[in-house]
Amino acid sequence: MHNPRRKMITAMAAMGIVGTLALSGCADTGTGTPAGDADVAAPQGFDAIVEAAKQEGQVTVYTSIGNEAVRNALVDGFQNEYPEIVVDMIRLDSGPLTARVASEMEAGSPTADVMQLVDNVLYDDNPEWFRQITPDVVPNVANWPDRFIASEKTYIHQQANEFIVAYNTDQAEDVPATWEELATWDKLGDALMANPNSSASFMGWAMFIRDKFGDELLTKFADNVGGMFESSATAAQQVAAGEVPVVFPSVKELTTAAVSQGAPVERQSTDPVIGTSHIWAMPDSKGGSPNAGALFLNFMMSKEAAQITCMAGDNFPVAYDDIPDCPIVPEGLALVADYFPDLTDEVRAEINDALGL
Repeated sequence: MHNPRRKMITAMAAMGIVGTLALSGCADTGTGTPAGDADVAAPQGFDAIVEAAKQEGQVTVYTSIGNEAVRNALVDGFQNEYPEIVVDMIRLDSGPLTARVASEMEAGSPTADVMQLVDNVLYDDNPEWFRQITPDVVPNVANWPDRFIASEKTYIHQQANEFIVAYNTDQAEDVPATWEELATWDKLGDALMANPNSSASFMGWAMFIRDKFGDELLTKFADNVGGMFESSATAAQQVAAGEVPVVFPSVKELTTAAVSQGAPVERQSTDPVIGTSHIWAMPDSKGGSPNAGALFLNFMMSKEAAQITCMAGDNFPVAYDDIPDCPIVPEGLALVADYFPDLTDEVRAEINDALGL
């Protein structure tokens, strides 16, 4: 059913149409001033932030969340609480989204009031572009695990997932459950592997494989795999449609809708466990809607949002372990974000050499 409160915009994403939707957040008490923006005076007290956000009346959100049902549920959850605020959500794949934010910030014309990526390279390289996430502005951060808060408090990990092998059960079977065995699987020639240069997350996966098994395993993947893909969303769609038997690394949420509709898709957990996370930040939007941005982020850090984004078991809420059907973060889970501090040009070149790229 059409929701008249939901403002829709459209743009072209890499390999597909960019949808726009509304969403945002809620919470309880605090005060604060956006870091790096002396021109914006923060209201005193979180109730005042809420009222100021209502006066702003809108918030712009950038995200790489690919599941439309999840985006809609987040929209509805927020707007049930704050129907006065329209949220324009611009959805892009992570690589194009990173490039867009960097271009806007460097040009001095930022658009987003709050944003989400699946890697932290942009955030760590440019902390001055982002406001600090503190309890006086975003109250829910007070209960957040330290591991999932940036040292400079400029971003948080809201939920984590695992890299998996996605395959069409009509076309493939007995897919190995370890990365090491997958590299020498006799059917790997029918599979597609992510090009590490297409996104920082995939480069993080390659760094993880190299760290655990050395360049030799990367070379085995390159020698045996059938080809490489650039867009994870497109690759997942190809598996669901039977156009490609196997793709990796992927994440479960990209094929959730297809599985729910009965597509013959299996998502193989693969050992050792490495994954990505949804990483949220508040860009210094230079007087856009900073209060509504804080309100949105606080909602994203609520239990309600965690239940939505865990997608009934596809993802791991990082701050809650008591949500029905939502798994807890696995012990020993490595995140690609853990590897990015070591991602130098030299490391990138060595990985490309090992893969013959």
